[in-house]
Amino acid sequence: DPTVGIADFLSVSYINANGSLSDKNMYGLDNDEQMVMLAQLNMLLNGDGNAALTFKPDRGSIEWKFDNRNNVVQLQPNLHKNGDWDNWKDQTKLKKFDVVLTNPPFGEDRKFEPKTPRDKELIECYELWNIARSGNWIDLGVVFLENAYRILNDNGRFGIILSNSIASVDRWELAREWLMKKMRIVALFDLPANVFADTGVNTTIIVAYRPSDRDLTKLQEQNYDVFVREINKVGYEVRTVKRIKQFNPVYKIDPVTFDTLQDEIGNPLLDEEFTETIAEFKKWCLGQEKALQDLFLDKE
Repeated sequence: DPTVGIADFLSVSYINANGSLSDKNMYGLDNDEQMVMLAQLNMLLNGDGNAALTFKPDRGSIEWKFDNRNNVVQLQPNLHKNGDWDNWKDQTKLKKFDVVLTNPPFGEDRKFEPKTPRDKELIECYELWNIARSGNWIDLGVVFLENAYRILNDNGRFGIILSNSIASVDRWELAREWLMKKMRIVALFDLPANVFADTGVNTTIIVAYRPSDRDLTKLQEQNYDVFVREINKVGYEVRTVKRIKQFNPVYKIDPVTFDTLQDEIGNPLLDEEFTETIAEFKKWCLGQEKALQDLFLDKE
């Protein structure tokens, strides 16, 4: 996770892997030192002791990347312009990942607007700066979209949470076109406002994988399908009490008796659409190309 925060994505992934995922293969980077300390604690409490969680100030993973020796190296604008990140004068090779899960900062209030020559040199390491910027600024969500793509292995997958505007409005159309030329879009999940504590905007989860150029061209020629769902019920509501946001569960109610519905062992059922959506997604995957099935369906 290149914007790891307190490592919730990593910790939940580790727990749900049921021992099949080595903690030595988990990486996170953030520009907030306190968050990285909390991430380390979060992982430890969930049984991990080896994940590589790293703090780098200011631009964080926009500027710093893991290499294949588990060091953190800095992009060099004289070598890495326009997304040419694999061009190094020494033996450095960037680490590439099978899965990237991230919820980066996004929105005009967190835009990247170069103020110094160094800022300008750094952002020019991103191809999307030249393709999709708006005037002299770019949404950080767009920057992290390219960041996630460039650190993926062949057939690597990502799930990234972005503002719904990046996925839909005209301003970022060129960024979407760029993404479709680079990756096989698998699914789009639109979420309601106030799902996350730090933003009240509507968000979209973009799920995709990175096939070879040849395979992607073939898929495009076949006019491949994308799984699209709008999720309205998330099982909780966000309320602000004394300026502190709280996540309060919302349960399913029997429309006749108004009793809270329960599962077979007596636990209240959250009023959410994720469970049904996941089942629908797995069924949809069965009708897609084998590579997608191999990547997104459980192997039993």
